[in-house]
Amino acid sequence: MSPKPVAKIPASLSKSTQVYEQLKHALLYGRFPAGEVLSIRSLGELFGTSTMPVRGAIARLIAEGALKTLPNRGVRVPVLSPAQLEDLHRARVALEGMAVELASQNVTTRELRELESYEAVMERALERNRLSDAVRANLEFHFLLYRASRSETLIALIEALYLRYAPSLYTVIETLPGGGPNRSMLAHAQHSAILEALRERDPAAARTALESDLAISKAVRTDARPAVKAGGSPRSLRRAKRRISVHR
Repeated sequence: MSPKPVAKIPASLSKSTQVYEQLKHALLYGRFPAGEVLSIRSLGELFGTSTMPVRGAIARLIAEGALKTLPNRGVRVPVLSPAQLEDLHRARVALEGMAVELASQNVTTRELRELESYEAVMERALERNRLSDAVRANLEFHFLLYRASRSETLIALIEALYLRYAPSLYTVIETLPGGGPNRSMLAHAQHSAILEALRERDPAAARTALESDLAISKAVRTDARPAVKAGGSPRSLRRAKRRISVHR
């Protein structure tokens, strides 16, 4: 199952807005890990545009805390400190807990099937140690779960938190205890509890299961990744270019 954008990006939008949406999608789906350093020129080449739209997109993402400016005019995907991770965790528990409570009352049968499908994809990816696929499936699971809340305000706030947290998610999944099968069993136990609460239309159980899921990621130590040379590593840029569908 291939990942799909969080939101469809209309070609009628300004070039700067298109680049913003594409770069935001890349950050949400872990195309650039925490600590990655990127140059405006490299991003312009990636998106097939001049540096002006890239500057506009970067300015918005810096304001949202998703990127950090550097003295040499480059930008870096922030490496979060333990205090920042703790602060994000508290906010996620509050907002995502509220969203999953609402989702338990509003989720449709079709959405439940989709959630089950993403969970199955994640389990298979973990068993085969395909961590990038597992990260994407996990994000799709959670984004669909929160969209089922039918709360546009909560969805926007949660996405803003994920913009800051998502680049660290690969490290979280990579350092889950045990090998592939053990990681798969752990993910299955957490997500199955959420799905069961949704089927039962039980808001309290849904929140409890979601908080247990979030507690796993909090317990995992997220070591900072070393920064790479300004401009981004050739490997990360090639990976992003393969996976990001640029609207021209």
